[in-house]
Amino acid sequence: MSKPIFTSFVIALLLILPFASVASGDERILNFEVETPRSFGYVIGDEIVHEARIAVKAPLLLVPDTIPQREKVSDWLTVKKVEVRERDGNGGRAYTLRITYQIFHEPDQLEWLTIPERKLGFAGGGDALEAVIPAWSFTVMPFVPEGADEFAKDRPAMAVPTLWPLVRFATFTAIFLGLALTLFYRKWGRILFGYRGPFARAERDIRRMLRDGAWSETQEKEALKRLHRAFNETAERPFFAHQLPEFLGAFPWFRTEERAAKEFFNESERAFFGISGDRAPVSRQSILDTVRLLKRAERRRGR
Repeated sequence: MSKPIFTSFVIALLLILPFASVASGDERILNFEVETPRSFGYVIGDEIVHEARIAVKAPLLLVPDTIPQREKVSDWLTVKKVEVRERDGNGGRAYTLRITYQIFHEPDQLEWLTIPERKLGFAGGGDALEAVIPAWSFTVMPFVPEGADEFAKDRPAMAVPTLWPLVRFATFTAIFLGLALTLFYRKWGRILFGYRGPFARAERDIRRMLRDGAWSETQEKEALKRLHRAFNETAERPFFAHQLPEFLGAFPWFRTEERAAKEFFNESERAFFGISGDRAPVSRQSILDTVRLLKRAERRRGR
């Protein structure tokens, strides 16, 4: 095969690859596609847009806490913007997620980088489902201004600045002190400063939430969402009610509050997926009591 024909074939292949259907053997997923841009030729500061289109059978709905947020993913990648659209599908619900990433990495030579996979959670009617947006690899290259080669060609050699040893010493000192402080905090910080874990932070946020006026359905759902987030942060992944035995096995200090956790998930299921006229709203005191019990159990880990 001649070189021009081979080059044309590679370019055509790269143009076809961005439109990929994600294979899934789960019949509850009606459709799942991920659209990605070209996988080559990026430099520091560029934005990369991924668009995921997924349709699921009723009564499954997308769990809000599993939607990607604006955040720093790694030292070279951030999520700059997330747009979500939803509509009724054929026998279910269809979602479109448009995620805009921005890269902050300038290599010395061409490098392959990978955007990690994203897990989306769906729940409803006592059922739960997890769909994964696959990891995606691309190349990033050095940013070289036009004419830089000509400028560097005649540039004279420069002596190493005399301050370099001091800079190096200060750098190593800062790294050593950082590691020492990290080890000290892990050993003694929780005792000296108190342990503020996900449920302690959730209690603080819920108390602030409840200061504003009368108890309403909106406040009820926001408080329940905040408590769901505390479970997700503790498990370090999207967490669902049917995974409670696994959760208690991994975090045994919560076993004494198993009953409170089960009641919370039952109330949350009725609040988000039940018929509002057929249920009594979760009381303010009930939510406060639940988060207080879970915070108390959480502190046992810090002892």
